Amino acid sequence: MAHELAELFDGVNGKKSIIEKHEARIQWVKARIRDVVRFLGGDPKLCWAVVPRIAVDEPLVALHLRQSPVPVLSLEELKRKWPRLR
Repeated sequence: MAHELAELFDGVNGKKSIIEKHEARIQWVKARIRDVVRFLGGDPKLCWAVVPRIAVDEPLVALHLRQSPVPVLSLEELKRKWPRLR
């Protein structure tokens, strides 16, 4: 569990944490939202928002010990919240 916490929040062996990497991706997408929407086949003229989430296979025990700045959801939780996702 200590390794899970370190990987998610602090980084391991000089590498950035999962949260840090994800936040960088979020900023990259926000800065290029129209290009990303166009690439995905959407209409860039519509109003789009980036809603950060991290999906994991199984619920993480570490999240009971430390709160994440980016919501971390298991695949099962994602399916319950958004049943149309596959």
